[in-house]
Amino acid sequence: EEIDRALTEGGTMVGVNNRDLETLLIDVSTCDRIVPLIPSYAVAVAESGVRDRSDVERYALAGTDAVLVGSVLSSSPNPEASTFALTGVERRDRAG
Repeated sequence: EEIDRALTEGGTMVGVNNRDLETLLIDVSTCDRIVPLIPSYAVAVAESGVRDRSDVERYALAGTDAVLVGSVLSSSPNPEASTFALTGVERRDRAG
């Protein structure tokens, strides 16, 4: 329902927050369930739960186009190296 509303209102990007905003717990499988519902013409962004390259790879397999990375970079002693370590992951195309 929220995806349809965002796209109907002219959105071209849909963020999928893996963090439950009530409990603050992260469930990385949220992207596995939600991203396939996002049409391929919209940019799908995985939000929360990115700690390392394997997390980026997991989200890419779910079909996300991008990831939102926060605390792992802001707490890194070397944000440049940490950012570089998360880049270059190929994603799986979504149908639609």
